[in-house]
Amino acid sequence: ELKGNIINAPTKYGGDCTHYVAQKGMNSMSKYFLSGTNVFYSTKVASLKMLDDKIEVKNDQGRSAIFDAVVFTIPAPQLLDINMDGLMSQEIRDSISRVQFTPRFSLMVVFDEAPMYDWVMKYHDDDLLRFTVWDNIKRSHGLDPTLLIHSSALYAVKNT
Repeated sequence: ELKGNIINAPTKYGGDCTHYVAQKGMNSMSKYFLSGTNVFYSTKVASLKMLDDKIEVKNDQGRSAIFDAVVFTIPAPQLLDINMDGLMSQEIRDSISRVQFTPRFSLMVVFDEAPMYDWVMKYHDDDLLRFTVWDNIKRSHGLDPTLLIHSSALYAVKNT
């Protein structure tokens, strides 16, 4: 459970939106769902092929293995680099090819002593800032007070 307030900021695109945050970082979601499974890190998949109810996965070194299921935790556009032997329709390929990512600048400030604050996390509807969090509280660890600030995409695009 997160201590403090999560502030739901109105967006410029109309209405309120709900923001979800993984308390221990976004990669904790993958770790949770994949716990108890065989996980292969730093392995570049070259191709997938259906074999009845199994999936043959071949890596870029030519090694292959058979699996019941495959979960990718890569940016969506990188899926297009994998030979999927007709497993993905053109409509899905087109949708994936339109996925765009927006840049952000991040700043992390570590304090010797915690400044006074009455919030843990804030979303900002601002041209400069988008997200501010006391990361040590969000992640529930006893490290030094750590403030993490993310810029807006608009600011990052204009300044890269």
